Amino acid sequence: MSKCNDDFSVNLPLNDLMDVCKGIISKLGWAVLDQSSSKIRCKETGKFDINKGNFFADIEIVLASTANGTSVSLNGSNFGIGPFASKHIQGEVSKLRNMIEVDVKQYNNNKETQSANSNVSVAGEIEKLASLHSQGILSDDEFKTAKNKLLGI
Repeated sequence: MSKCNDDFSVNLPLNDLMDVCKGIISKLGWAVLDQSSSKIRCKETGKFDINKGNFFADIEIVLASTANGTSVSLNGSNFGIGPFASKHIQGEVSKLRNMIEVDVKQYNNNKETQSANSNVSVAGEIEKLASLHSQGILSDDEFKTAKNKLLGI
């Protein structure tokens, strides 16, 4: 049996990272063997071909909350010995880590974009309210109430 372990941290809360990992497993077409709130055990799937030396990876993803995000432990193994099996499990663990890091970066970028868009739209709505207020369409109380509603106050 060949094994490979990789530990790293990402700047994302555990629950969000769990969703990212589930998405990656789905993209890869891997089977989920076991799952809890902080752990997923999955297996690479495909057609076995002994001539190609397919050694299907079995990888456990273990997540733990930290002060700066979430620590990730990837614990991979496969049935097979020798350099081909060893290189295969190392490659699959490395591929999974890369996909997690890329998807976390995209997730954080999307979150920042959504936040920026939300701030722009709130500012724009307040500007519209201010214009209506200055035109006398909204009273002082109506303007204040609508503004506070937009700001979540």
